Amino acid sequence: VAIMKRVRHPNVVLFMGAVTKRPHLSIVTEYLP
Repeated sequence: VAIMKRVRHPNVVLFMGAVTKRPHLSIVTEYLP
C-alpha cells in the first residue's frame, strides 16, 4: 500500500484508498471501463 500511494504513471491505475480493518480487507482504485 505504501508503494501504491506514491506511484503515478499513465499505465498504472490510481490508488484511492484501502480498508484494513479485519475482516474487511480491500483496496480501492480508479474505475477503468
